[in-house]
Amino acid sequence: MKDTVFSKKRMLGGVLLSSFLAVIVFACKDLKDIANLDPLEDVNFSINANPFTAPVMIRFVNANPTATNQPGAFDISVSGTNADVVYMADGSKTFKASQGLLPLGMRSKVTPSASTPLKFTIHATVSGFSPVSYNVMLTDTSQSEIQIPLVELNNPAEGTSARVASTTVDGNGNTTAAVTIVTPKTAATADEATLTIASGTQMQDASGKALAAGQVRMEVVNYTTTSDQSLSSFPGGFVADNVLNASGQPMSPITFSTAGFISINMTSGGTSVKKFSKPVEVTMDLDETLTNPTTGQTIKAGETVPLWSLNEETGQWKEEGTATIYADANGKLQAKFNITHLSSYNLDWYTSACVNHVLNIQFRFSSSSTVGRYYYVVFRDQSGRLLSYRYVYVRDGEVASFYRHPSSPNLKIQVYDNYFSYGSAKIIGQATVSNPCSSGTVTLTVTPPAPPEFVNVKLNFTATNTKSKYSYRPSGWIYFYRTGGSYWWEPGSYAYLYSYYGQGSTQVIKNGTYYVYAYFNRKWEYTLIKFDPSSLPQTINEQTLKGKASYNSATNTIDIALTADIK
Repeated sequence: MKDTVFSKKRMLGGVLLSSFLAVIVFACKDLKDIANLDPLEDVNFSINANPFTAPVMIRFVNANPTATNQPGAFDISVSGTNADVVYMADGSKTFKASQGLLPLGMRSKVTPSASTPLKFTIHATVSGFSPVSYNVMLTDTSQSEIQIPLVELNNPAEGTSARVASTTVDGNGNTTAAVTIVTPKTAATADEATLTIASGTQMQDASGKALAAGQVRMEVVNYTTTSDQSLSSFPGGFVADNVLNASGQPMSPITFSTAGFISINMTSGGTSVKKFSKPVEVTMDLDETLTNPTTGQTIKAGETVPLWSLNEETGQWKEEGTATIYADANGKLQAKFNITHLSSYNLDWYTSACVNHVLNIQFRFSSSSTVGRYYYVVFRDQSGRLLSYRYVYVRDGEVASFYRHPSSPNLKIQVYDNYFSYGSAKIIGQATVSNPCSSGTVTLTVTPPAPPEFVNVKLNFTATNTKSKYSYRPSGWIYFYRTGGSYWWEPGSYAYLYSYYGQGSTQVIKNGTYYVYAYFNRKWEYTLIKFDPSSLPQTINEQTLKGKASYNSATNTIDIALTADIK
């Protein structure tokens, strides 16, 4: 059954694809009848015979868990192997995050699996935050969520530090004076990074053209290895499968073991600086307790670390040689290297990754509780350093599959009750896997915390058009955000559901008040609902959303009927 498009003279309510998370579904046998309806004369609308598959919600968050400023609205670029099958949830190819949320869906005929994963890269320059590049890999058709922490320049996460500076270039694009940028030391971030640009260095764009005369804004963010908050912000995680060696040839997937990472971003009048006529010197302090995985001992002066650059737009890593570790005049261990092109740089040893292997984790609750909830599953090496993490729905007996996972021997797997980078997070389950590349299913016992009192939520959504007198059952994302919460990571602070053909279910905290967001017309529309059974039924009468919320005591379920009238 092929995708079908009808063309008349004008759009129906701005195209039905932009209604809610609009993927409008009709049976093929009805298409002729629809085309012959008089109310549809002079109408142009699109019909997709299948809904999206593998819906994924990308959530951008501040890497500092105590920060109140969160990423808002910004443009996204999507590239990579399977970028052509990726769509915004409203059916468009105009990718834009709103309120830090990016709802995506894959073209219906795509069926990702562990053996044939779907891969694409998202990239964005976010005002007030470090640039982001993230390699997405989907291995099944179920709905999923990905959290991407960003470092805020004015309020960096623990273990990171940022410096924003400016310099002037003349009519030939040359710096008019020497420039030295040093990231600040803080109580939580004792290590610093230094960037040194010689006077007379020509700054160039990606094509090698000199910048026009003017001011250049320079943003430098130093990521150390001493904090989970810093390591969790590492772009794309420590398992990389889009890698080139020093000769520019593709490499098999690898697992990084980082000694430090630096993000450098420079712009002038909307033009990004990408090249330099003279080498730019970078010096990075190193954690002296760091273990060199090639020796098994703490790092020493005279040793080398492979140097990698990241193409943020494609998510591709490239080996750039090595950096030598040395001791400065005070005995502080540092790494120094020169760069001639601008990107993010990473000091990393590496090992082969687990190729075409799926690590399955079956969760078992220590008590008879059957209440499931999202928890953070964290992977660490045997020294306890964070390698990667994922936000996973955990329920007694649930099996979660990890396709892209670290290969470190004696891999530690930990489950946290809330955001692991925050001081109040508790480990509620853990296991050690001696050889993660050959293990089958790992059983991990979880002792869940006493849950808040939840209420079930059942949604029915309908998009209608009063002119045609037809109703449609769209598929797409609904987002619940609790009012009165302090931080985004608090248990019960938010929930998602993906409505298939207008129907979906989730859980929220009983008596909690939530904004209920629906994404259509390329933005989030919302209503406020108090999930207190004693205050229901409630009439929903927003400009774009209408409906009713009612409570079923027999099933402890709040039924929400929502309707969007597509003009």
